[in-house]
Amino acid sequence: MKFMFTFIIVIFASIAVGQPEDLNSRDPRLNEGSLFTIQFSPGERKIRVSLAGKPGVELSSGKVMVFGREVSGGKESRPLEIRPTGSQFEIVDQLPKGKAVEIEIRDIKDKNKKETFRIDLP
Repeated sequence: MKFMFTFIIVIFASIAVGQPEDLNSRDPRLNEGSLFTIQFSPGERKIRVSLAGKPGVELSSGKVMVFGREVSGGKESRPLEIRPTGSQFEIVDQLPKGKAVEIEIRDIKDKNKKETFRIDLP
């Protein structure tokens, strides 16, 4: 009986810990990369940047730079003006409907630490 109880506990524990949770499936506004995670809401044009795997650790303009551009098929991409607002970043330009944008996050101290996210707009 003791063995059966222990066996059941081990099975439930392995199921609970077994698969890492994918942030992108939990919240479509979250885009997780290997270095950074961004939360982007097209309606508000706000971008929140955090460390990958640590969504509670938000990064402000003192830690990262954020660049954006509109992605046009074959044409030259148009840069988007992005400005820091407190612990977030805001896209100043109007966003193109039905197109895509690329958001690039760069670490201020180490310019080689950068990541680009492609977001298809509704």
